[in-house]
Amino acid sequence: MKVYKLTRANGTTKNNYKWSLPTNDMPGEWHKAEGEGTELCSNGYLHWYHHPLLAALLYPRHINFGRYMVLWEGEARGDIKNDKGMKGGSKELRLVRKTDIPAFSSKQKVAFAIYIAQEVYSDKAFAKWACAWLDDRDRSKAAAEAAAEAAARAAGAAGAAAWADAWAAEAAGSAWADAWAAEAAAWAAEAAAWAAEAATDPLELLIRCAEKAYNFKP
Repeated sequence: MKVYKLTRANGTTKNNYKWSLPTNDMPGEWHKAEGEGTELCSNGYLHWYHHPLLAALLYPRHINFGRYMVLWEGEARGDIKNDKGMKGGSKELRLVRKTDIPAFSSKQKVAFAIYIAQEVYSDKAFAKWACAWLDDRDRSKAAAEAAAEAAARAAGAAGAAAWADAWAAEAAGSAWADAWAAEAAAWAAEAAAWAAEAATDPLELLIRCAEKAYNFKP
């Protein structure tokens, strides 16, 4: 099964676990989960993402290896688990080749959060704000905060989408733009998690919305 794995530039992950890296077009060695845990979020599974776009959008919820992260195409085998599309896990995993990490601007990350919120939240006021933001008719911080305060009482994904825009608005002209952009990215990942809980087919929803956001023209 083809999957995608993020590591540090030196090929390490959590707790400085060292991965066997591909060389001369040959895949790295197979790694086996060392623990006995039966849940995905345990040392009984090796973790990965289902799609490169999801790796680029969802990692703030799971890990942060800094600006020098590397994305690998990998192969998973053995017992496979799926956390509603947010991440996957397997008993065995190997890295096959390095691949580019898709680049998303802060506005594209906000668009991702809005797209997935639209899928699971139908409030008319939120829908009006979301369309105005996507069409670039109103991207003000005040409008985003008003939408967030209303939506947060009813739906986590919608509130996260609006707060992501509020954070992104703070980034404009700010000396702390990188920090604000990181917060917007974190909110986008949170919106994905909330939407995944409500979706019938969360993996399909996440990939579809990630593709729309990747092609979104701010």
